[in-house]
Amino acid sequence: SVGLLGLFLGTITNRYQEMKDQKKLGFKGTDFENHVILFGWNDFSKMVLEGIAHTTLPVVVVTDKKDDVDLIYDQYGKEKVFVLFTDFQNKDLYQKVNARTSRIIFLSMESDSDSLMHAINFRRYCPTTDIIVSTAKSTLKETFEAAGVTHVVARLEIVSKLVASYIFEPDVADLNLDLLGSSKTEEDYDVLEFQVIEGNPYIGKNGKD
Repeated sequence: SVGLLGLFLGTITNRYQEMKDQKKLGFKGTDFENHVILFGWNDFSKMVLEGIAHTTLPVVVVTDKKDDVDLIYDQYGKEKVFVLFTDFQNKDLYQKVNARTSRIIFLSMESDSDSLMHAINFRRYCPTTDIIVSTAKSTLKETFEAAGVTHVVARLEIVSKLVASYIFEPDVADLNLDLLGSSKTEEDYDVLEFQVIEGNPYIGKNGKD
């Protein structure tokens, strides 16, 4: 009887630990909505997460490296961040990250061909969601746009233009960096747009008036 009880308790303990590990690795999926999906975890996507981590937007990180899970949670917590460890070829991952209700999908993968493939698949699965792709080759912009990508970010192109700007017009480069700085909340923006309604006394006037 004691042996059977020990076996029973051991089985329950192992099953509980297995379920706990599956939840930590994201196998159960997320119910996040209006969230940002970072597909691929590397230095570039890490900088993106650091830029939006202090906002109110929930973020889903998809990685194929198991060691990334604890590192991400340790740094950003679990309240607004969900991590899915999976093979990028897993057909269920789009459902697990709740892609259809996401706000933006950001693809930052080591291979541009992999990014293109997933961009096509994401566009089929969620036709109205904005998709942003990070690429090392500016020549692929038209290819990604033809696949339905909303915005294409050529990393080397941005860096080279910024460096050139620092050489010839450093004040402009500093201004660009300030404008690109992320906001603390959704209401906190460096650049604001206002609607001028009828009856406004400033309609038709310039800065000198």
